Order: sequence, then structure tokens, then C-alpha cells
Amino acid sequence: LQTELWEHFENEEINALLWVPSWLRSLLARQLPGECVLRLWDTYFASRDGLELHPFVCLAMIDLVQEELLELDGGEILAFLHALPSFDMDQIITHAHNVREDAIGRGIL
Repeated sequence: LQTELWEHFENEEINALLWVPSWLRSLLARQLPGECVLRLWDTYFASRDGLELHPFVCLAMIDLVQEELLELDGGEILAFLHALPSFDMDQIITHAHNVREDAIGRGIL
């Protein structure tokens, strides 16, 4: 997460255990609208990266909604993270690949 967003989550007492496990276990099927899930899963099944891309999709989504999350309080943040809006999934997937490549370039992976 971005430093500012991480600090905001800490100030609002948003523990990652309240939302991250669900995002990872359900592959966002519970959090995203159906059409977004279908597009995302299509990518997972068709891509050589498969499910290895999923954590980066999660990071990309957080990155793209960071400004909106910074304006919310604790309860609103959790509600938002448990019922995400529609996204341009092509934009999310492209950003996820970029996040992954950035992590590799920095030697994080």
C-alpha cells in the first residue's frame, strides 16, 4: 500500500485481516460486480501468469482507488472494500502487470 493510505488505515483502525484474506480466497468474487469478476477470471484462465497475477490485481485496485479511500472513515472503508464498485478491468489488469514488473525491477520478487 501507499504510505499515506497505510497511515490512514492505521488511524482508522482498519486491520488488513478484516479484508485481505477474503480478497485473496474468493478471488474477488464476493467483492466485485459479476461482469468484473468474469473479465478478471477470464484473464486468469487465459493468461500464462494465471492466478499468480491475483495479488497484483488486488494491489492495482487499491492503488487506483487510493484517493477515494483516503476520504472515507473506518466503517466506510470496510464497506467499500467489501462491496467494490465496477472497474475498467482492462485498466486494472494492465496496472497489475505494471505493479508486478515494478516489483521485479526493484528486486522485491
